[in-house]
Amino acid sequence: MSAQRFGYVRVSTREQADRGLSMEAQEKALIDAGCTRIFKDAGVSGRQTSRPEFDKMLETLREGDTVVVWKLDRLGRDAIHLQQTAAALKQQGVGFESITESFLNSSAEGVAFMVGLFALLAQMESDKISERTKLGLEQARANGRQIGGRAAVTADDPRVQTAMKLHAKGWNASQIGHEVARVHGGKVPARQTVYRWLDIAGARSAA
Repeated sequence: MSAQRFGYVRVSTREQADRGLSMEAQEKALIDAGCTRIFKDAGVSGRQTSRPEFDKMLETLREGDTVVVWKLDRLGRDAIHLQQTAAALKQQGVGFESITESFLNSSAEGVAFMVGLFALLAQMESDKISERTKLGLEQARANGRQIGGRAAVTADDPRVQTAMKLHAKGWNASQIGHEVARVHGGKVPARQTVYRWLDIAGARSAA
């Protein structure tokens, strides 16, 4: 069987249709580009890994075929997803063409370059996400926000020290809790929390 040109169309929102990315407009451009069969996903976001018609197209493709799209972002909106798609095309020996981005067009052999390029972009994007997360955590710590769950309470904790002193004076857990909240701020701790503080301080008897 001779090599074929397959078109892929995706429209996810009304906004895209209003901006000239309607299903019909993309389909006409692909037909004009010589596509003999067109796969269409409607109402599917580019961020979704699984797209029914796109997945069906991948199963249909044979070595030497070419995938044609209106624009690169029809295949995926981020570099990581694009890298995965390009790798899938390369594995099948399939070429790629973008009607509005002709500089990306390549033969099956040329897709290898695309895979490398998208892999680099994907790594850059991953690094950016990691860096933003790291900076966000550092900023949160600088602002005094607790990161990574509840901090461990030790015997040096001011609340523990206060609870221990009040316990030594004969105060019960309820009284200690209200006094700790008054002195150190925050909500009145539960009785079990006060007991835990006294256990940490090694001072619990019969609070």
